[in-house]
Amino acid sequence: MNDKILKLLRYGERKEIGRSADAARLLVKNKSAIDDFFSLMLDLKDDDVVVSHASYALKEASQQSEEIAQRSVRFFFKNIKLFDQWEAKENFLRILLIDPTKTKLSKKQLVLIEEFLKSKSAIVSAYTLEVLVTFKYLNEDQTFIDHINFGLSHEKAAVSARARKLAKKYKT
Repeated sequence: MNDKILKLLRYGERKEIGRSADAARLLVKNKSAIDDFFSLMLDLKDDDVVVSHASYALKEASQQSEEIAQRSVRFFFKNIKLFDQWEAKENFLRILLIDPTKTKLSKKQLVLIEEFLKSKSAIVSAYTLEVLVTFKYLNEDQTFIDHINFGLSHEKAAVSARARKLAKKYKT
């Protein structure tokens, strides 16, 4: 199975999804392969194409399986500092947003995520803002308003646009 998945993950370039959706379908059909998938990501953590495609495959599989989503969240929190690729961070954040009512994040985890606001990637910064605001709002933590205000004055257009969307959604 690993060889088949690795072939799918190596297909194409970093900036495209390649055959990640096919890898996601294999994971959903064979959830027992998820640990091997995580090991593969760790073994090849410096391969930008594999990490980009693998993180996208996890995001896609997580949309179809709550079990994969929860296991992916645990995996990323345990290993996120090992991945420098912005795609890994983006897809991790997107997994968190699939159904935030089913995921509990500790203050320590939110602080770790907050570091992503400093990302060079506008996409990562925008998704980080959305995760912080969403989870703090759900936890009735009023500092979500501070994050929206931070985003509204952010230098990156994608972040300020996301902040406007969040301000409207949460009526601040």
